[in-house]
Amino acid sequence: MVDIIDGYRVPRRRSRATVLLTVTVVVGAVLAGCTTDDTPSASWGLENDGSPSAGDQAVTANGGYSFEGGALALDGLSGFAMTEGSGPVDTTAAFTVAAWVDFGRDPNPYDAAVSQVGNTAAAFYLGYADGAWDFTMKTADSSDAETTHRVSAGSPAPTVDTWVHLVGVYDEADDRMALYVDGTKAAEGEFDEPWQAEGPLTIGRSQSNGIPSDFWPGAIAQVETYARALDGDAIAALYESTRPTTAPPPLPEPDPSTYGDGILDGTWDYRIPRGEFFDFMAQEYAPDATGLSIRLGFDGGAWWQGVVVDGKLFLTTDHDLEGDGGTFTVDGTELTLVGGGGEVAVTYAWALDGDELALEVLEECEVPSGACVADPSQMDPVMVAITGNRFVKSGDDPTY
Repeated sequence: MVDIIDGYRVPRRRSRATVLLTVTVVVGAVLAGCTTDDTPSASWGLENDGSPSAGDQAVTANGGYSFEGGALALDGLSGFAMTEGSGPVDTTAAFTVAAWVDFGRDPNPYDAAVSQVGNTAAAFYLGYADGAWDFTMKTADSSDAETTHRVSAGSPAPTVDTWVHLVGVYDEADDRMALYVDGTKAAEGEFDEPWQAEGPLTIGRSQSNGIPSDFWPGAIAQVETYARALDGDAIAALYESTRPTTAPPPLPEPDPSTYGDGILDGTWDYRIPRGEFFDFMAQEYAPDATGLSIRLGFDGGAWWQGVVVDGKLFLTTDHDLEGDGGTFTVDGTELTLVGGGGEVAVTYAWALDGDELALEVLEECEVPSGACVADPSQMDPVMVAITGNRFVKSGDDPTY
């Protein structure tokens, strides 16, 4: 999000909130090891580990996570849990899925509590989107916006230490999808083009453009799937019977192995010298600029990129330039930046010398095709401009 101040686009800070969300998705179909209408097809309490309390599929936790306080706590950057094989939900038939969740820090634009994924995207996403509790279904295994069907409840907004029960229901017989919040129907809409997601059921993240996305920043407990579309009475009963009895656990610290132990946290500037690239950037941002710098910000496992024009910061998403931010990983001397849209991953060789960061581009890869190029002339000019230059530490505060 950006505001316009003195003719410049500047990012808008998000308000801080902590909430515990509960999600319930009911699945209708004949599944391996089928169950009766009154029992879940799969259930995970997540009190101490990922073992199932119904069904025969465990979930394995990965990344930054901890089992604490009767829930699975996730760092919002790399933590999640998933089934080893295909998830238990037949996403082409009637279904419902459930979980209790807590926001341990600011919500992201999109946070997925429960989803079941395919090769590119997920068949459903249950969680939080664009400032609202949300249940989304897709008409195809695609990240294209036209395949997305969403029902959202705009209120109540997340509040600190508040448990929320969130239920997504797909009713194949009526071609309807619905969202329930705290046992009450909050939104519904038409949907009649489901597809079967053969990938795992994931808890605490989803998938977009073939890569992990929408990591949940907080705790999740009592996830359940059912093999039918639960009605309002059943959902109200589920809300009462699964209500958590303890406060949500704190947000775990991010896994240092995925982000270099915070050594890059802060902002780093490369001042662009006068020349062809300076003129190119000035044309994009401010033709009369007297000073231009590329700024990189790092915060845990997240990064963002902007351009500083005579002391004013622009985010590159406001222009037809690559990147604006996303996630990053460190593997020895290699630093990989993945864009927020998930379509491009750029890997650099990196080295620190005091307050100077040197980056040398190695390759740019498309996601999910895996097609990579190592020739800088075929890469995005802004990405390439970073290479072979030294960034100077410009601040310890990584926010923009």
